[in-house]
Amino acid sequence: MNEPVIACPHCHHPVADENAASKFTFFCAHCGKSFNIDEARAGALAWPAVDKAAIIAKVNRQTHIICGVLALVAVTVIAFGYRQCSKWLGKAEANTCYDSGMAFVMSQNFVKKRLKSPASAQFPYKADVAEYKGDCTHTIMSHVDSQNGFGAMLRTRYVAEMKYTGDGMWQMKNLEFIE
Repeated sequence: MNEPVIACPHCHHPVADENAASKFTFFCAHCGKSFNIDEARAGALAWPAVDKAAIIAKVNRQTHIICGVLALVAVTVIAFGYRQCSKWLGKAEANTCYDSGMAFVMSQNFVKKRLKSPASAQFPYKADVAEYKGDCTHTIMSHVDSQNGFGAMLRTRYVAEMKYTGDGMWQMKNLEFIE
């Protein structure tokens, strides 16, 4: 036969007693408190008291801790990324100084400015000669095919001396067309 079960109103631990229905006072072995049947019935229907303010404060505290940790991680990632980007940009800046291919590409803009028909200018894939002279200076020997004043395509050879001045800027120190 199943024993009747009553929950302790103090700790909500089940208290079994074969004479539960006829008894008026019970003893909880779990928490050591005694209670009567009316308290047990009220405890079965009532939820334990909850301190909502304490729960909200705990959740707010946990939220602040999580936000603080996330902010710290974000600052660390940004600082590391900035540091790595600065290193990379510094290397790119240094590499541009020695890049004769870039010197050739930049020389094309200066050559086009001196042509009668700059829109018709066609340059080779790479320079005939591109030589680094030191101090971010390059000598470029190449050619350009472009239309003359009568519309005929002519090949013109040129020698350009280019200098990288930093911040992506190039300066043409000398440009000479060879006829």
